[in-house]
Amino acid sequence: MSEGTLKNYSRPLAKMAIYFGCDPTHLDFEQVQDYLLYLKESATPSQRYFKHCIYGLRFAYQKQHIIKTKKKLQKVVTE
Repeated sequence: MSEGTLKNYSRPLAKMAIYFGCDPTHLDFEQVQDYLLYLKESATPSQRYFKHCIYGLRFAYQKQHIIKTKKKLQKVVTE
C-alpha cells in the first residue's frame, strides 16, 4: 500500500478518533453506523472523503482481525 493511500485512510480515522475520544476499532457497530450517517448528512465531506473513511475503517478492522478480509461493511441508509 502506498504512503498516499495510508494518509488518505488515516485522516478520516484520526477525525473519528477525536470525535469519539477513542480508537475507532474499539467502537461498536452502532457508533460506527451513526458516525457514517452523520458524515453522509453533513455538508462538509465530499464523496471521496466518505469513501476514504469507509476504506480506512475496513483496513483498520482487517489489521485488527475484527473482520475477515472478504467481509464488507454494511451500507448506511440515509433516509
